[in-house]
Amino acid sequence: MNNNSVSISPDQLLNIGYLILLVALVCLNIPALALIAAIILTVKVLDLFCTTWTVNQDSLVEKTGILNVNTEEILLFRVKDIRLYEPLLYRLVGLSQLTIITSDYTKPSIVLYGIKDGEEWMHMLRQLVANSRQVEGVKELDIR
Repeated sequence: MNNNSVSISPDQLLNIGYLILLVALVCLNIPALALIAAIILTVKVLDLFCTTWTVNQDSLVEKTGILNVNTEEILLFRVKDIRLYEPLLYRLVGLSQLTIITSDYTKPSIVLYGIKDGEEWMHMLRQLVANSRQVEGVKELDIR
């Protein structure tokens, strides 16, 4: 990953519960609630489709929003900690959640939810953070 950037999005498997609810409501012949469930599922699918995280040599960029798009850039040398969380339901479908704790004032933490290969992403980010700190000449100092 020299000068390239890599993008990742949450997996649509996160919406399986909404899909199951919609199918159940259709099977139970409850059209009003099925319509509401279909609208909710559509919004959820669009929300995940419009969420991306892009990692390059020196930053992590989060882009979210369906109509109003919000872009947040975190410089990698500001990353303090990376936490990998794999709840049972995520593990069953091969997904995980990365929480990145930063010293950024506007975005102290960022959560990459519903991603595949979470452990690989954690190790890659950790290496990029170390490289970024070395390039920027930044050393971490904890004051207690």
